[in-house]
Amino acid sequence: MSSTRTLALSLLTLYLLAGWGAAQAPVDASADTTATEEAADDAESTPEPQVAFLISDCTQAVAVAGDLITGMDPLVRAPEELRMDPKDPDAKLSCGWWDPVTQRSFTIELSRSANANADHMDAMGSAGYTVVDVPAVTRNNGGVAYQKLDENGQTHFNYQVHLPGTLVMLVWQMSDKGTGKSGTLDATRSEKIVNQLVAL
Repeated sequence: MSSTRTLALSLLTLYLLAGWGAAQAPVDASADTTATEEAADDAESTPEPQVAFLISDCTQAVAVAGDLITGMDPLVRAPEELRMDPKDPDAKLSCGWWDPVTQRSFTIELSRSANANADHMDAMGSAGYTVVDVPAVTRNNGGVAYQKLDENGQTHFNYQVHLPGTLVMLVWQMSDKGTGKSGTLDATRSEKIVNQLVAL
């Protein structure tokens, strides 16, 4: 009798253990695969290349501007706008020159910010700017656009390079009084100047 009872208890125990094992949630074989895929995605998603600034103050910008600023005086700027740390993630440099007699001016703006990106190019294309393809900028997921206005003897040329997290602007103005007294700025020359301001 005792052996029969022992056998029954053993069978009951085995039955309960089997039922408990079957009730357990099945192992998700895809869990490890998903984790592996996510790790691979993280490894592949490298950050956007950061543009290196080649100048760190307006004194260095004078040589870059050349005859575009001949005879001009530096615009009065706040000290923090006259120099920068090129490695600063929020670096900004603003340099300007002005001639009150001829009414000529030239400005160089360099800025690095999360708010500056190539998405602005869409808006610029519909705002009268001419979008141009500059291979070195395109390779870095950026875009270039410029606007030239000639009104009442005055010329205004605005050249902008939009890169992920970086914006470079060249703004040149000249009145009829300044004709023949300075260099001129166009898309080709602007591109050459930008190549001396940033390393792509």
